[in-house]
Amino acid sequence: MRFAFALYCCACASAALARSLALSLDTQANHRYIEEYKWEPLRTDVVGTVSDKGLRLVEYASPAGPINSRWMPLDEVLALIRRRTHFLDVTDSDQNIINAIKEYKLTKPLLNNAPSSEQQQPKQHQQEQQQLQPKLPYNNYYHPLDRDLKLIETKLLSNASTSFLARWIDSFTSLSTNRYEHSFGGYLASKWVYDECVRLVKHASLHHSPLLSVTVGKFKHQGYQQFSVLVRIQRTVSAPLSNSSKNRASDSAIVFSANLDAFNLYNPMTGPAPGANENASGSATLFEVLRILLTTSNSTITSLNRPIEFHWYAASTSGRIGSQQVASQYNREGVKIGAVFHIARTGWDPSSSSRTNSNSGGNLEKRVAIASDSDPSLAKLLKRVVGDPEVGFIAVDRICGFGCADHWSWQVLGYPTGYLMEAAEDLESPFSYQLSDALSTVSFPRVKKYVNIVVKLVVQLCM
Repeated sequence: MRFAFALYCCACASAALARSLALSLDTQANHRYIEEYKWEPLRTDVVGTVSDKGLRLVEYASPAGPINSRWMPLDEVLALIRRRTHFLDVTDSDQNIINAIKEYKLTKPLLNNAPSSEQQQPKQHQQEQQQLQPKLPYNNYYHPLDRDLKLIETKLLSNASTSFLARWIDSFTSLSTNRYEHSFGGYLASKWVYDECVRLVKHASLHHSPLLSVTVGKFKHQGYQQFSVLVRIQRTVSAPLSNSSKNRASDSAIVFSANLDAFNLYNPMTGPAPGANENASGSATLFEVLRILLTTSNSTITSLNRPIEFHWYAASTSGRIGSQQVASQYNREGVKIGAVFHIARTGWDPSSSSRTNSNSGGNLEKRVAIASDSDPSLAKLLKRVVGDPEVGFIAVDRICGFGCADHWSWQVLGYPTGYLMEAAEDLESPFSYQLSDALSTVSFPRVKKYVNIVVKLVVQLCM
């Protein structure tokens, strides 16, 4: 897979050096990024458009059987999305991920993707979900927080802002008619997220410890106007660690991801789709965690004992295209990844009268779904964090299915993954991929609770 990065890099040796690095030119940043992480540009730096009339190679799971491969025109791909049949579009994927999917087909022959409710899923599929084996035991991820880490967590949580989340989502959804990957609006969305990350790092660099390095990068996808945005935070090699953190230190990064695209299912290029919940809310959740980490006092962020990455993926709804290319490139280049958590649709309150029914039960506003195809150890950790009194959610298992979200791009390559989403299937927002997915449907206090979840995961896994 050939790609190119244009990015901003900040490595703070002093306040003055931080300011000069913050204003460094793209050529300097590119060189440093490739040199640090040994990522070679294998794809030409071209941003173009692709005809929407071309066929797409789609890997999808039939309602009661194995994963199928089929070339489809765009209207059939859109019909899959409308039927809530999940899939991976591998038209532009490299052989690395295609081979991984083929191998996955052999080891996981039944991956049901029927759009019906969880209760109607075949027993064979439910049994297969229960047989998933954890990559690492639960104790490798969870540890009781000591007094110092609990103080750090409390300080980070206190900086979460509902008003900031509201402003961010409002600005993001107002950029263009939609955020389709082939449209100029899709490009604007990527550029805006990238610019916001750079602006945040420039501001925060004035306060950073010299023990911290932050990198912001563009991952361009040939043939797509939209690009993915990647941010990496890590301590420098010379940074000392406390004894408790030293025991858990790792050079394997923890990745938190969200998709930044949004389009209208009936008119992708020009149809209105603000995408406030799907997935401006998830994108805002990640950015708010990044803001909290970079603007809270040095004693918190310099407690990191492993790298953290934040990914905003392009072209997700059309078949996890952006995340496939990123995951495959990381895999090819041997970038060490400890776990991947995908966050999506964090703004919808399941207790809304638009979706409830007499069989839904109580405490709907507290329910949050965890994908049953998550790594079992990570799913257990998510349930523990979700049920924490400072979050107050109730975890609900939900069968996700092959290709249901961007974590699948990593899962087929063998990485441990977790997926946190809005609710059980019969309680999710009915407004996705259309004009009505507007700011008015988003519960900002609920988004803030997802911010708390990710902050707690950062403290648990990275400090």
